[in-house]
Amino acid sequence: MSMNSRPTARPRLPWQVQAVLALAAIELVFYSQTVAFNNDEGFHLLAASLVGAGKVPYRDFFYQHPPLFPYLYEAWMRLTGETWRSAHLLSALLTTATIWLVVNYVVSRQSAARAATGMVVVLLFCCNRQFVQSGTVGHPYALCMFLSVLAFCLLARGIGSDRRRSSFQAGVAGGGAVLSSFLVAPLLPALAAWVLFGKGVRHRFGQTAAFLAGAAVWLGPLVWFIV
Repeated sequence: MSMNSRPTARPRLPWQVQAVLALAAIELVFYSQTVAFNNDEGFHLLAASLVGAGKVPYRDFFYQHPPLFPYLYEAWMRLTGETWRSAHLLSALLTTATIWLVVNYVVSRQSAARAATGMVVVLLFCCNRQFVQSGTVGHPYALCMFLSVLAFCLLARGIGSDRRRSSFQAGVAGGGAVLSSFLVAPLLPALAAWVLFGKGVRHRFGQTAAFLAGAAVWLGPLVWFIV
């Protein structure tokens, strides 16, 4: 089925899929609060703690990654508590949201066996050990996954219906993913190429301009940090 095909309506997920998603969320949160651990997460959580103390990355302390993760997680931990459990909880919630985005995208394009398809997708995610381990710790993985998938879904909606606002929002989400970790830097050129050269895209130049304008929103913070 073509990526650009879009159903005329956006039906709700079948109740069976919603139930499995709820169980997946419980599993991810429980795992994040018990045995989830990554060797590098202390480095990232320390960066977030230093940001909370008024320090600026690159100027006051060494941090080899882009700055969105420490600022976002510090804001979250300021509200929910300065502990690793709080950071793990946010990661688990972002990972759950990532699964929901993928399931919603897949199921909305099915005309039959929607419940079975959705449940299989959720189970495939939950049975992927690396996905669960990486998506429940104080590390940029969960944030990158969520923003990357969100950018894809928004862009699919934009180019499928000529909604330039969705393409702009996709650029913002994709730029946020890159500002979380440069490991996903190829995401932006890949998505831009999809809009510019993809089959069946209407007003490809306008859609591409909207997407790039959204991604450029993050240039301001980057320039500020460079200066």
